[in-house]
Amino acid sequence: MNHKPPLLLLSLMVLSTLVCNLMAPPPTPTPTPTPSPIPPTATPQPPPTPSEPCVDPLGCIAFPSGAAIPIGVALDFSGPTASMGKEMRGGIEIAVEDFGLFSGRQVILIFEDSACSTDGGQAAAEHLAAQNGLIGIIGTTCSSAAVTAREVVTNAGLVMISPSNTASVLTLPENYTPGYLRVAPNDLWQGELVAEFAFRALGAHTMATISDGSPYSDTLQQAACKRFGELGGQCVTQQTIAIDGGNASAVLPNIAAYSPEVLFLPLFDDAARAVIRQKASYPTLQKTILLGSDSLAASPTFLSSMGSRVEGMYFTNYTTAANEAFNRRYREKYGSQPTTIFSLLAYDATTLLLNAARQVSIEHEGILYIPRQALRDALLRTNGYPGFSGTLTCSPTGDCGNRGVLFVQRVQNGTLVRVYP
Repeated sequence: MNHKPPLLLLSLMVLSTLVCNLMAPPPTPTPTPTPSPIPPTATPQPPPTPSEPCVDPLGCIAFPSGAAIPIGVALDFSGPTASMGKEMRGGIEIAVEDFGLFSGRQVILIFEDSACSTDGGQAAAEHLAAQNGLIGIIGTTCSSAAVTAREVVTNAGLVMISPSNTASVLTLPENYTPGYLRVAPNDLWQGELVAEFAFRALGAHTMATISDGSPYSDTLQQAACKRFGELGGQCVTQQTIAIDGGNASAVLPNIAAYSPEVLFLPLFDDAARAVIRQKASYPTLQKTILLGSDSLAASPTFLSSMGSRVEGMYFTNYTTAANEAFNRRYREKYGSQPTTIFSLLAYDATTLLLNAARQVSIEHEGILYIPRQALRDALLRTNGYPGFSGTLTCSPTGDCGNRGVLFVQRVQNGTLVRVYP
């Protein structure tokens, strides 16, 4: 039997397989599955919070239900104008009583003694500013105390309304401190009245002045001299005396040398007493007419302590004739008649603050909010407010007083009598 060799057979089989593979169509590749794109996941956001009930650049004061609403009072209770401070306290207390509850909450008063000095004003304002929830301050009595107190008030985001600060420097645009206002007449107005009365009513062409160096005294004498010069008169000399009058003997010779027709005294009791008592020693001052400012007319003791020495003397003052309603209210509560307009101005300052606070207040879920900047803005927008002292309108720098309350009085038989205008 004839057999092929095994090696040849194996070779033929390999060759046949290669030929078949070359002639067969290529295999279809299995596609690799492409994953679907996954959308990006959003950053989780916190759930929306309810809007704040009170938003204000200076913050908001919050009073829960039943919480008292405090007002600070910074007045002179120990210095040269302490009697005025006491009467102004009465006006503030009456105003709070008349106002009643504030959204169901009691209004309370916190008192500090600002004396009549820069140090006293600063200390009183700092103590009050540290009180929790204070909506504002009524004060100060003296302009000198306000110089420092108002800086504290501004920095604390508070408001302060003065019943008796009259120094013009306090509301000059270049000296403006946000949050400070006053309802007392600006001394620019009082100084102009002094000059116009001296020049037009008395026919004087020369005037001398004595200041105690305080903002009140300095600005009053400057305003009087400026207007007097505009009218055609001359301020021949402007002197400075210690507030207690201790150096009157050094000041009066300088004035006597000019023999002025009018001597204007924007002083407090002690200094004015010293000047008037020593004036009689100078022959060239015998015919000089004395004209005092409202600080002396408002003093409950100055006239009685000087007796006949001030007979015929003139004073600037503020009218209270149209305010019998307030005077009656004061007598009913304290058993005496207010001696100055400043208790009434304290009433107006307090009601102005309370009404403005009520205007801007927000009640939310039992909590009362008072926004601080909104309160400042509301006070400066005051226009035609019907106060006991007359119609009040505030200037952009905080002057809210009524010029029409000023006039001149003369001592006749120991009593002040209105003579101008």
